[in-house]
Amino acid sequence: MAYGYDEGVSTQTSSSLLPDVKAAQHLPFSVYTLRSWRRAGRGPAYLKISGRIFYRLEDIEAWLASRPRGGEVPGVGGPA
Repeated sequence: MAYGYDEGVSTQTSSSLLPDVKAAQHLPFSVYTLRSWRRAGRGPAYLKISGRIFYRLEDIEAWLASRPRGGEVPGVGGPA
């Protein structure tokens, strides 16, 4: 069986699994911020496999899409 990375994750699933350092490259935050958020129970969903932390690219993208963006927040403020 072929393996991806050095962690022994099969290549079939490793294409979408990113170690925290690589995951941070897809976000406007540092790896230290990701680690801090993990300890606090915040940030994107992650997996812990054999003591190593991985993020799925689709979880990162879903988390980013769920974050409020600039402008008005629906249901807050506006005309009364």
